[in-house]
Amino acid sequence: METETKPSLPVRLGRFAAVLLQLGAIGAVAHLFEIEESLGFVKLVPVIAGGFAIHAWLPRHLRMGFFVLLTAGAALYLLGPLAGALLVAAGLALIGLCHLPIPFLARVALVLAAAAGLAALRAEWLETPWSSTVLPVLGAMFMFRLIVYLYDLRHEKQPVPLFTRLAYFFMLPNLCFPLFPVVDFKMFQRTYFNEDDYAIYQKGLRWILLGMVHLLLYRAVYLYLIPAPSRVEDLYSVLQLVTSAYLQYVRISGMFHVIVGVLGLFGFNLPATNRWYFLAGSLTDMWRRINVYWRDFSQKIIYFPIFMRLRKSGQTRAMVVATIAVFVGSWLLHSYQWFWIRGEFPITSVDMLFWGVITCVVVLNSLVEARRDPDATAREPHPLRAAFARAARTIGVFGLMCLLWSLWCSDSPRDWIDTLAQASGSSPNQWGVAAAVLAGALLAGTLAALAASRGILRPPRLGFWSGAALTGGAAVILVACGLAARGMEERHPAAGYLASLMEPRLNERDAELRTMGYYEGLLAGDEVEQDRADLPPKRVAPIAPPPAVAQSTEAPPDWLAAGDAGLMRRVPDYRVYELKKSRRTVFKRADFTTNSWGMRDKFYPRHKPAKTMRIALLGASPEMGSGVADGDNYESMLEQRLNDVLGAERGLRYEVLNFGVAGWGVTQQVAKCEADLFEFEPDVVLFAAHSGRDVNISLRMFRNIARRGIALPEELEKIVRAAGIHAEMRKTQVVGALVPHFEEITRFGYRKIVEHCRARGVVPVWVHVPLPEDYMKNERRHEVEETAIAAWAEEAGFETISLAGVYDGVDPETLKVAPWDNHPNAKGSRLIAERLYRELAKRPRLIGGEGR
Repeated sequence: METETKPSLPVRLGRFAAVLLQLGAIGAVAHLFEIEESLGFVKLVPVIAGGFAIHAWLPRHLRMGFFVLLTAGAALYLLGPLAGALLVAAGLALIGLCHLPIPFLARVALVLAAAAGLAALRAEWLETPWSSTVLPVLGAMFMFRLIVYLYDLRHEKQPVPLFTRLAYFFMLPNLCFPLFPVVDFKMFQRTYFNEDDYAIYQKGLRWILLGMVHLLLYRAVYLYLIPAPSRVEDLYSVLQLVTSAYLQYVRISGMFHVIVGVLGLFGFNLPATNRWYFLAGSLTDMWRRINVYWRDFSQKIIYFPIFMRLRKSGQTRAMVVATIAVFVGSWLLHSYQWFWIRGEFPITSVDMLFWGVITCVVVLNSLVEARRDPDATAREPHPLRAAFARAARTIGVFGLMCLLWSLWCSDSPRDWIDTLAQASGSSPNQWGVAAAVLAGALLAGTLAALAASRGILRPPRLGFWSGAALTGGAAVILVACGLAARGMEERHPAAGYLASLMEPRLNERDAELRTMGYYEGLLAGDEVEQDRADLPPKRVAPIAPPPAVAQSTEAPPDWLAAGDAGLMRRVPDYRVYELKKSRRTVFKRADFTTNSWGMRDKFYPRHKPAKTMRIALLGASPEMGSGVADGDNYESMLEQRLNDVLGAERGLRYEVLNFGVAGWGVTQQVAKCEADLFEFEPDVVLFAAHSGRDVNISLRMFRNIARRGIALPEELEKIVRAAGIHAEMRKTQVVGALVPHFEEITRFGYRKIVEHCRARGVVPVWVHVPLPEDYMKNERRHEVEETAIAAWAEEAGFETISLAGVYDGVDPETLKVAPWDNHPNAKGSRLIAERLYRELAKRPRLIGGEGR
């Protein structure tokens, strides 16, 4: 609505300049910290700023139309001309179906038919080159809002302008945020410029910045609080896992704050989407606070229609049935939302249990509240007692939500129970510390509740200029801290932590699950078993946790694991599998060839030719060359370098035989030595190690060994029995049980390889090969692991070589085969090959020089 008194032009210019300056600072924060860059938000920020600068000076009657045109133009810019045009055209067609001059139910039937056709495209029953780009965004715009729109359209009493109808669907931030709050159509109209323009703009800026802070907090939780599955082994780690699961909701909250804040810059004065949900005093209270728009949508579309229809049969019965319908609907709509965003419609036991428990608790709580004596409620308890009760309820609800959220993030109820059971063997000291922390939280909560009841914690009301100073100042401080952290991250731990929040990266949990899930995929295909149920869960929902690998870019459908690509075949010993022989294919979009011996290499005769120096390379996927073309793995480059520089000089031919196989750990490499490696008469065996990665690829193979009943050497059999490994255990359980034995397994493998080499006069060389992902995570931790594992190798009798610092001065992101795959690309492989050549050249006796 128009304000009665319009500020003077100088006042408006001053406020406009203040908003633009804040937008610039906020844009710098988004760019510096890469806020949801993978979703396109950083790219959208200039469009938002430029659009606001024009929109703020347009006459009121032109603003809504400009907002729609801005969204359409941004769609062409972000998605590309064709995809953007298809998005706009499909959206207009759906809106047009709602307004055909035919009976309402016939219109609904046509909309449903159109939705069914689009769903067939989304499910890829019908293939189109644009469906995976356009339909997730179209679904985000229409999947819930179209339901609300049809409901309000049927009850509409006043005409609504065309551009208002279009703006309701074509909301600018929807282009980069598929997970979007369910905005009510009537509220959308009612709140449009319902206050002073600049008061709305300022609130929008505050919410955008607050949302960004939430997103940075999410990164901190994601990187530093979520434990890797193999590290969940006692009460502390279980509590850490359970608590961090629920804390991840700050990402959804952060996105929603940014979304509503951006809409505020264009006059849509929408209310808050989340209200202090971690401080809810009951599940019913939590439902009122968390994702408020979803609660309003559920009440409008599900709860009230059912309640009004059943209330004649009794208020209590109507309330119970309507509440159950709301939560069952939320469960199914969760899968419906997942379908449009991800292309699948999941119905899982975890979802069923999660929503079932919440439904039962909310219904029981509602019944208790409905039967509570009003007179007893009116009598105020002692303030201290009331504060204590409030704190106890809040901690209890938070704990329950942590448990439920950790269930929702689990692969299955059984996996969740097995994880919680890890706390059972904890020491009394751990339980005592946990009890003390709980008591401290209860005391702090009581004091905070007491202070809040007396108005002490009430935030001050800010005017335009004070709000601008606070928001702009906070944005500038964030930028300054980020820039300073980049220059001091190696010298100051605090700066290092802040710098780690400045770009998305995998945490330990997802790195471990990705490695485990990827290598489990090696056992896929027609000939080898795969257990897809063990892959990491990925969830989005109206109030859902973020995807499990939310910080990484998703691999495209054609980026297959080696087993899915048909590269692997089973073998009957504890190698478990090996590469197929004489295979020529495309793997991860690169030519991939194996020779007649099953090596990812050119052909070599079994017996070594005269005047030839042979090096056998043992390793995993980096040695095999996962994601690089034939000849671009570092083994091929090393061989070429040795022959180009030293071959003619020494009158030798150098052959580096690549025995690397994706997913092989030290035990499989021992088995390869026992099988046929030494039939190729190597002079040197190079064993490539990769620090923390070796833990996963060494230990997770034991699950497949146990499932197939493969015989192991007696020393390994003893370890397996001591760890309690059996065929029914899940991958994470196997890894967790074997982590304490990792050193023992590794030492066994090193000792056996050295024994095999010495028995044949072959020189064993252990070489540490860092991967690009080591440089993107906690490099210090990998250095410590390398030092420890190198010591084990030296004790076993290996000569050791370290390639630490091989990527110094190079951005690790430029060394990966793809944003979603951390294996070294051709550039990274060349750096490894050149450094390894130099290290070998320093040791001439290893490569046919003096002293051999």
